[in-house]
Amino acid sequence: MTHKYVIGIDPGKNGAAALFKVTPEDIFLQKVFCFKHDKDWRRNLFNSCQFEKPDRAYLEDVHSMPTDGKVGSFSFGRRLGEADTVLYLAKIDTKLVTPQAWQAALGLLRKEKKRQKELALKLYPNCASCEKKSECDVYAGVLIGFVGSLDIQSKTMEAFEQPTSVPNMDIPDILSGTS
Repeated sequence: MTHKYVIGIDPGKNGAAALFKVTPEDIFLQKVFCFKHDKDWRRNLFNSCQFEKPDRAYLEDVHSMPTDGKVGSFSFGRRLGEADTVLYLAKIDTKLVTPQAWQAALGLLRKEKKRQKELALKLYPNCASCEKKSECDVYAGVLIGFVGSLDIQSKTMEAFEQPTSVPNMDIPDILSGTS
């Protein structure tokens, strides 16, 4: 394998898609598409898919919650459908992953947004430049793509089946700030 491309997508209202270049030795964050601030994210993601030809996309398999409002639930479903449609039209193999699966693979618990942000910034400090005034949550998309990239490197779904450690880094060390 010389290199492959992977996309990770958090379809939330403030979510993002992250494109990665994966080599046997490393995982490079190439682009982040912020849904809230990039009104042309669908076209831009599609064009990147046409140019880079990703091997797989990892799309967070989410659903509305009983406490979500009607408008919020509809918007959430719409964003998921838009992302899924872009991937389908670009002919990208798509794997749905639950939040529990990708978070567990990184040793994270549900609803740990602060730790998600810390980990994403430790792995890819440049992903912060994609965020405007903390209104856009690009971090989950980055982490979903990162775990998907580990999956592509290993050529198995092991990354989503058990907690993993980042190559040359230990996840608990990253989260605690002791590298």
